[in-house]
Amino acid sequence: MPDSIYQNIKPFFSVVLAELKAADVADQDVPAAPNLVEQLLEGMKSHIRADPETPIRSVQSGVVTEYDEGRAAYCGLRFKRETVPAWSTDERVKNTEFHLVLIYVSGRQAIVYVSDAKLKNTLSKHLRAGQGLGNVAELCLTPGGKINSVFVDGGPTRTLWLSGTHRRSEIKADSKVLSGLDLEYALDPFDDQTFFFTAARCRHNDLDSVIGLSPDQGRIWIKGTKSIEDFAAQSRLVIMALSADRDMTAIPFRYLAIPLNSLDGQSVHSAYDLSLLPPDTYHPEEDRQEELQDYAQKVYDTYFDITGVHANDPSCSFELRKGDQTLASGTLVVELSATASAKFTLEDLQWTEDAYSTEYQQVLDDLVDGHAINIRYDSGHSVSRKRVFGASLKRIEFDQFSAANFQNYNIKAEKPSSLDRIGTEDSLFCWMVHNYPNGWLVCDDGAMEKADFIHFDPAQNPPLLEFIHVKGAKSAQPGRGISVSAFEVVVGQAVKNLRWFDREGLIEGLEQRVREDNQFWFNGNAATRAAFMSEIERHLGGNVTRRVTILQPHLSLATRNRVINGGNEADLLRLDQLNILLAAADRTARGLGAHFGVICDS
Repeated sequence: MPDSIYQNIKPFFSVVLAELKAADVADQDVPAAPNLVEQLLEGMKSHIRADPETPIRSVQSGVVTEYDEGRAAYCGLRFKRETVPAWSTDERVKNTEFHLVLIYVSGRQAIVYVSDAKLKNTLSKHLRAGQGLGNVAELCLTPGGKINSVFVDGGPTRTLWLSGTHRRSEIKADSKVLSGLDLEYALDPFDDQTFFFTAARCRHNDLDSVIGLSPDQGRIWIKGTKSIEDFAAQSRLVIMALSADRDMTAIPFRYLAIPLNSLDGQSVHSAYDLSLLPPDTYHPEEDRQEELQDYAQKVYDTYFDITGVHANDPSCSFELRKGDQTLASGTLVVELSATASAKFTLEDLQWTEDAYSTEYQQVLDDLVDGHAINIRYDSGHSVSRKRVFGASLKRIEFDQFSAANFQNYNIKAEKPSSLDRIGTEDSLFCWMVHNYPNGWLVCDDGAMEKADFIHFDPAQNPPLLEFIHVKGAKSAQPGRGISVSAFEVVVGQAVKNLRWFDREGLIEGLEQRVREDNQFWFNGNAATRAAFMSEIERHLGGNVTRRVTILQPHLSLATRNRVINGGNEADLLRLDQLNILLAAADRTARGLGAHFGVICDS
């Protein structure tokens, strides 16, 4: 490149991998490298100038350089723009940013380096959406399966960025980062099966380097280069690796969630949870952290409340909420292809205030983009990162169920009309009083934040301290099926409150929060706070059996046994999911020295 600036560059090799679609361009029709790189150069100029937020002041390109007998070519493009710094609102105060683009082409493969992180993201999104680049409409991201097979299977994995397909809750991370010598052997077959990987760093023997990769974004990053020639040499090695004849690998880690390759008809339906991942959890190499953090805070502050379930398709109606405020409402239309990929559109969108549409529009834009979306379905599926995940769960048995008779009780009603009527109506709270006649029973719904009921029986040996969490059934129909979502919230509450089991925390919490007007019973008769506190303080210093119990009669033992002995695939999948949820809670409880059990309907 004659421009002397290109003789003094040392770009970090963080690039977007692209290629001409084989289905659209036959091998004999692939343009010569000099012609293709010129077309991509013009397309890149158009892409840069289309940025509406930070207008480009000037664009300058280097002359195409050809080498290796015409089979490869590369070119440079540099531009500058002026931006108001984040610490100022004065339009007269501006930073001048200088940026570099490098394009390397060989055969149908293209490597694009962009120094501007924001522009690199929009380029990945543009290619992922099938919009090509300029007049080269056939250009697309290199498939993630190819990136996996070439760069992940080539050596030990040192770092993994994982994202969850499970429902967001306080007791399980939305995403996490693992680091080690070879993470294939460090993954937990129990806890990690609801995660899939979004990025990784792997030791690649052929490239003699640790390589970072994000398959969904078509991106890899390796190391700093010393010159434009060094960048070209590194590009040549990468394209040689990509050109090797390999089978594509959808997911290279055996214990992680696996995306489906195909779907049958209307198998995905009945959404019950919708969420977005904050951007700071899935951009492992970003350098614009201030901008990401500002937007991430908006995602953390808001949530989606499902307001309408579609029983025959994967779409759902929702409200975007911040605390008690409804910011917007609409319907997320989800279209799933036969290859188990997803597209999203919004219908019937309404903002409750015009100002919200400006402040939170990007949240809904990301909802439509779908790259950070998570949706859970009662059909047992989840949609994450625009892919459908299904029944790849490891079968785990959970059998700590106690069957109870709820005849003459309304299993959908948790509480009576008021707490002073506990025991006189047909709610589940009333069932508790009638079926726990021995020892102490305390109800302080909402105030203690430890459990709906605390049961303490000093007559047992050793004495029993039990936290009981009550949740109404979603249906009272005799033939109701298995519902994982009926358990998710209450199990999360139970696990979160395990921390109160230690003596000091429990006594201090009870003294601060248990009031005289709470409900107390001893051996089925009304009792007082003072008597309860005296009794529990006296015993908690010694050996005490600790137990956490879920009361959720949506599940019947008869239904569970029927599914085990011959249920259909969908019912078995829901039972597997429920077993994993409950077994995970049991595992956590045992780790803290407590027992875990579920009271279900007989």
